Amino acid sequence: MTASPFDSAIWRNALFDRDTAALFTDTAEVRAIMIVLGTLAKVRGERGEVPDIAAKAIHRASLELQIDPSGLAKGVAVDGDPVAPVIQYFRELMQAPEFAPHVGEGATMAQIEDTAQALRLRQFLTIMSERLGAHDTLAPLAARLKVSHIADADLAKGLNLGLADADTDMAFADFADWMVTTAQQSAATSPLASALVALITGLNHSLQSARDTDAERLTRRMCLPQMALALGRLNSLAK
Repeated sequence: MTASPFDSAIWRNALFDRDTAALFTDTAEVRAIMIVLGTLAKVRGERGEVPDIAAKAIHRASLELQIDPSGLAKGVAVDGDPVAPVIQYFRELMQAPEFAPHVGEGATMAQIEDTAQALRLRQFLTIMSERLGAHDTLAPLAARLKVSHIADADLAKGLNLGLADADTDMAFADFADWMVTTAQQSAATSPLASALVALITGLNHSLQSARDTDAERLTRRMCLPQMALALGRLNSLAK
């Protein structure tokens, strides 16, 4: 088996959940970051903070450019996050040196990454809400997914996320706790189901233990996607 069972060809049929798996790939992560970058440029252009022609070019490019995730590996190893190399490649692929410096302006790397993560978790929550028939129950949790630490109502509206406040890290932690609770309430009964519940619980312990430490962000990157994939598969087993 591979280090992560979700990457295993052998275990693919046992663990694969098509709907949720599509949200937690390298390509999906890059696409979410580019959506944030494009929307950020668009709203800043509308406010006159970025030249209109540059904002429109960046927004259009965010929808059209294709960035190979494998090309980001070297940059991630150096910078410790995927956003900086995405911005670098974005600027290069635009082939518009007069506009490229505006890509990523107006937010930090961490803010962009967390906002992109919130986009993917919102999609995941939409899938789970439909499967569980719990739209009203999960609405407050969905409302906790916000533009990260950026008090920008226009960006929040453009991304259909909540307006930022100071509890972004807590929102992710609460989301992880919700996944544990939902997993433990699952009707699925099999050795595989029990293993998935144990995996989700264990990953959440790692995530929560890293709160307020230098390792919090990286631990969250490692844990949340696997927890979501496990919960998605557990839910499908209960059908």
